[in-house]
Amino acid sequence: MGRRHGDTAADRAIPHLGRLTVPAEAERCLNAALSEQGHPWLTDGAGPLRVQAVTVLREHAGSRWTLRYAVRRGEEERTLIGKVYSRDRSDVLTLLTSLRAGGLGPGQPMQVPAPVAYLPGLRLLLVEEAPGIPARTSLRRGDTGVLERTAGWLAAFHAAAVPPPTSAQPSDPLDKARRWAKALGEHAPHLKGEARHLLAALMEREPRPGPPHLVHGDFSVSHVYVSEGTTTVIDWDSWEVGDIAEDAGRLYASLQHLAARRPERYGGAAETFAGFYRAAVPAAWESLPFYAALSCLRTAKRLTAKGVPHRIGYARTLLTAGLSSLTAAGG
Repeated sequence: MGRRHGDTAADRAIPHLGRLTVPAEAERCLNAALSEQGHPWLTDGAGPLRVQAVTVLREHAGSRWTLRYAVRRGEEERTLIGKVYSRDRSDVLTLLTSLRAGGLGPGQPMQVPAPVAYLPGLRLLLVEEAPGIPARTSLRRGDTGVLERTAGWLAAFHAAAVPPPTSAQPSDPLDKARRWAKALGEHAPHLKGEARHLLAALMEREPRPGPPHLVHGDFSVSHVYVSEGTTTVIDWDSWEVGDIAEDAGRLYASLQHLAARRPERYGGAAETFAGFYRAAVPAAWESLPFYAALSCLRTAKRLTAKGVPHRIGYARTLLTAGLSSLTAAGG
């Protein structure tokens, strides 16, 4: 759930992080930066922003930290999510603004978080906290309709009137697969043969490239938030340009990972999502097994890098699942 800091947090790559994790210091920094930017929040008569509490939600040392700010503006209390980076990430604000204007914004059932501001001097992105709870939590407690709404969100995202930036070029998925298979073999030599087998199957089944699309880049049930009226997808730091089916493949693989850990709770979830996605986005269906298998390889590599025995066992399960997906797709 995150932790609240009484002392400053430290990260050599983000020298100003400490000031942003202590309420009094964060309040001074945010008000100064918003004032310099001429942000409407400080010109509408409600007075300065008051930071009541700061909670650290996620730490990616050397890259980015995710913070939750409990703030007050006049008589209004609200919660903001702050993403503080080691490098400029104004692109995330631009992307969120474009997506909300393109059909994933106010009044729509499928949304992305509402951006508040990007403060370049602090390398800090502020967004409104997404309403609801993570889809993973909803699945864990047995709620229905979650995976259908997730597939529906992807369909709305694919249909959003937001062309990918011309400066961003798709990467070669097989280049990634080769790197991941090599790294996995180094971390877990006893799985090297299985990784090579999956890599060979990926090389045989690579789909023909289609028009480039915006891709979330880290699409999982932990990043999908569901409330009574909306489905919102958070964490856009890994966005890229690629195949329309990449996000669905990542989601499918993340559900397979959950099923490997808790089959009694998540068994069959990946197949249920696939059925809804096929109905919602039939044009992307043929590519989904490839990107699901690719994501299984990526996750397996990450699990073996940690060197924890039971995680390596999950990695083997994912390699098998990825190969099965491709074998079934190939007839």
